[in-house]
Amino acid sequence: MKKLDYLIRRQFEQRGYMAGLSFGIQPTESQSKILFEDKKALKHYADVVENAIKGFQNILLEKYNKYFEIIIYEIYWFPLDTTSELMNYTTIRILSDYFSLDFYSFLSIDEAKQFHFLHDLKFEQVENNRFLLR
Repeated sequence: MKKLDYLIRRQFEQRGYMAGLSFGIQPTESQSKILFEDKKALKHYADVVENAIKGFQNILLEKYNKYFEIIIYEIYWFPLDTTSELMNYTTIRILSDYFSLDFYSFLSIDEAKQFHFLHDLKFEQVENNRFLLR
């Protein structure tokens, strides 16, 4: 499984926003699975990421009949810049980008409104397996 690094890092109205994931992902035939390799991950953010992935998997299965296995190698976060809401949003944006799907269909209206200043940005490849929201 190829390791990918995705990161959102932005400043808006004098506040920093930073969150991301290092992960490997592959489609599967019959079952979705989430594995955590990041044993040093802050439990709170690991739970947020896991719940976001499960929600994404449920919608992906319901709408597109697709399954995937994902391994989380590392959760990127920074004190003050990362919140649970941003981590959830980031996870959904990353998975939507990977599957080339519109992320709006995976967000609630409140989630979409909260990070409106990130919506027009796209993930760009900055190195071989590294992507940054710009």
